[in-house]
Amino acid sequence: ALGFLLSFGNESCVAEMQARWTLAHWVGRVALPPASDMDTEMQRRRKSHRKYPQFVPYIAYMDSLARDCGLSPPTSWTMLLRNPSLFWKLHTAPAVPAHYRLAGTHTWPEAADFIASQPST
Repeated sequence: ALGFLLSFGNESCVAEMQARWTLAHWVGRVALPPASDMDTEMQRRRKSHRKYPQFVPYIAYMDSLARDCGLSPPTSWTMLLRNPSLFWKLHTAPAVPAHYRLAGTHTWPEAADFIASQPST
């Protein structure tokens, strides 16, 4: 679901990821889900979050949009072997927008350095 959603994360980052997903759809890299799937998802949200169905879990929602667009952070075992410190930071540091600039279109060359500078939890 795109549009008016709230999360307990950074709303501007959610808006940026929604914009990236929308552009990926407009240029043909991402297809819309079937209308029946969208209806089912909305019904599920209305049942489970009766008062506020527009709330979404921040990281799960961002990861879902990123996965659709091919922007998911590289968290495979290959990453562990190639860059163990970045792998560790991806799993222990706060989720920041730079996670979604490591792979896919419009990568940011300094994203890994920025993530490395974040404190681990």
